[in-house]
Amino acid sequence: MTHHSKPVAAAADKPRVRPYLDFYQQEAISPVAQDIGNLDRHFQRREALYRHLGIVPALIEGRSVIEFGPGSGHNALFTASLKPARYLLVDGNSVGIAECRDLLTAHTRRGNVSVEQALLEEFETDERFDVVLCEGVLSWQFDPVHLLRRISRFAKPGGVVVITCMDTMGFLAEALRRFASAVLMKPEATPAENLAHLTRVFGPHLATIKGMSRSHEHWVQDNLLFPYYGRPFPIDAAIKAIDAEFEVYGASPQFLSDVRWYKTIHGDERRYNERALSAYWQNIHNHLDGRSVTGPRPEAANQALRAECDAVFELQEDYRRTREPSILKVALARLQTITAMVGEFSDVTAASLADFTDAMQKGFPGTVPDFGRFTPWFGMGQQYVSFLRRGRA
Repeated sequence: MTHHSKPVAAAADKPRVRPYLDFYQQEAISPVAQDIGNLDRHFQRREALYRHLGIVPALIEGRSVIEFGPGSGHNALFTASLKPARYLLVDGNSVGIAECRDLLTAHTRRGNVSVEQALLEEFETDERFDVVLCEGVLSWQFDPVHLLRRISRFAKPGGVVVITCMDTMGFLAEALRRFASAVLMKPEATPAENLAHLTRVFGPHLATIKGMSRSHEHWVQDNLLFPYYGRPFPIDAAIKAIDAEFEVYGASPQFLSDVRWYKTIHGDERRYNERALSAYWQNIHNHLDGRSVTGPRPEAANQALRAECDAVFELQEDYRRTREPSILKVALARLQTITAMVGEFSDVTAASLADFTDAMQKGFPGTVPDFGRFTPWFGMGQQYVSFLRRGRA
C-alpha cells in the first residue's frame, strides 16, 4: 500500500485561487468547529444522519474509511467511535489539520486513525476504501464534477460514497443574508470589524436555529465573508456526474421512496438514479424553508422556481463584486416573483421573503436592523447523498 500527494503549492506557484483553502489559510481559520460539549448529543445527531444515508455501524466497524475535507475533526469523532479498521483523513488546510490531529489524539485511540495534509485534487493512493466521505467541499469549487469523480474513484466496488450537495433553493435564505451583508459591510472596515458587525446583526437570526452547533462567528465567516468562487453543486448534477459507476443509496433530508416489489427490480428496471432525480425535482421546494414541509409538487414548477433562485444568487454575487445599485433593483423585482411562486405552497416562507424585500428597500437604520419575519427563516442549505459503487469487491 502506498499513497502520496504533490506538495501543497506555494502562493506564487498556484495558477488561480483555491476555493476554501486560500481563504481559510489567509485568515488562519478552520471555521467549521462543532459544539461537542455534550458529546452524546453530538453522536446522536451524527447517528441520525448516518441512518438516513443507510450507514449502519456494521458498515464502518472493521472496514476502511477515507474522509476528504474533515475540517477540525469534530464530525470525524463519531466515525472513529464506530471502530473502523483504517480511517484516513485528508485535508489541505494546515490549521484544520492541526486542530483535527489534536482533537482525535484527545478523544480516540490513534492506532487506526491517520491524518494527512494534501490537496484533494492531488492526493493519490493505490488503496481503495469501503467508505468515502466528503462533507462541505464540493459546492463553490470551480469544477465540482471533476472533483467528485476524482474522490469517488477511491471507493471499492460495492463501497459507499457520501457527499454534501447544495442548490440555490436550499441556499436562498443564506444568499439573501449575503446580499444584506454586502449592503451592511463598510469597505473601510477591517475584516475583524466586519466580522464583529455581521455577527451582531445576524446573531438574533442564528439564535433561532434549533440544534445550532457552530459558533456564530464561524457561521458568519463561512457563509457571509467567505468569497464564493464557484457555484452550488446540486443533487441532480452530482447524480449525473457519476451515473455511469454509482447508484443513489440514501439521502438526508430523505426524499427517496421506492414502493416497487423487490422481485421486479432487476436489469433495466433498476433505474435507481432516474427515480432519485425525479424524486429530487418533486421535493426540492422542501429545501427552501426548514419550517415548511409539504407534499410533492410538479417537477416543472419546481424547476422554474429553482431557475428564479439561480438568478437571484447570481445577482447577489454580482452586487457583492460591484455594489451597483441597479443590480439591487433587479434582484428585488425577482424576489417579488419568487414570493408569488412560493405563496402557492408556503405562507410562512412567502411572508419571510416579503419582509426581507421590505427591509432591503428601506435600508438598514440602526445598529441591528429589523428583518421582521425573515429573521427565523433558514433553508436546508446542505443535503447529503450516499452512493453505492456498482460491482462487487
